[in-house]
Amino acid sequence: MSRVDVDILARCAVILWLLVQYSVGLSSAMLPGVRTCSVRVQALSPTATTDQLGAQVIAAFIATCRWNMKCRFGDKTSCFFKTRPSVPYTNAPILSQLATPFYFHFIVRAAQNAIIALGEGSTDESIFAVIVLGSRLNTLSLIRDCWTVLPTCDWRQVQVEHYENDMVSAKEYRGFWVQYDGAGVVRVGGEDGTKDGRVLMEWNARSFHGRVVQTVHVGISAWKYSEADWVFYQSCD
Repeated sequence: MSRVDVDILARCAVILWLLVQYSVGLSSAMLPGVRTCSVRVQALSPTATTDQLGAQVIAAFIATCRWNMKCRFGDKTSCFFKTRPSVPYTNAPILSQLATPFYFHFIVRAAQNAIIALGEGSTDESIFAVIVLGSRLNTLSLIRDCWTVLPTCDWRQVQVEHYENDMVSAKEYRGFWVQYDGAGVVRVGGEDGTKDGRVLMEWNARSFHGRVVQTVHVGISAWKYSEADWVFYQSCD
């Protein structure tokens, strides 16, 4: 057996492990009863990393096997990102120029502190909403009105708090969605990946900032305690 064959077999083993891990977590948390589903993943380049392979498997699984979704997200419209721990944490812009209103869905794997920033531009100063999933040792999720690294931002000023243990997990991907409507309201939901799913937090950013941002940039970050793996899917109106 050649080295290439061994490498391909190793990659297939990793993909199978990721798919089993995610499908078990999905079935136990999101699907009533027991249901089975299979997916076919198009071959990638032999130089693809394990992270890229895993992201494609998860994207294909969601596109095929997530029942009751209003929007279907295919693997061709998904993007994988990894954020590393940093102090102070830094905003990494990933989605730009989303026209209000918008809605996007993502899955994330992190021990705690999975951070999403909404900004009028790509700079820290333009950020008008910061969503933190799994803060305080994964016991609290919250929304702030500014990027706390800035000296003008008071990190103690929290607009919305949601107390729930184990919001995110380092062992499995978990799904969430973010919506910003035409009235300037930010909503964050979880679990089933649809706008009809459970709403975790809601905040009227327009009332606080005095206006509705028409074009939004989305960024992600992880704080000093853990890295995070993300898969984002196309936004839906």
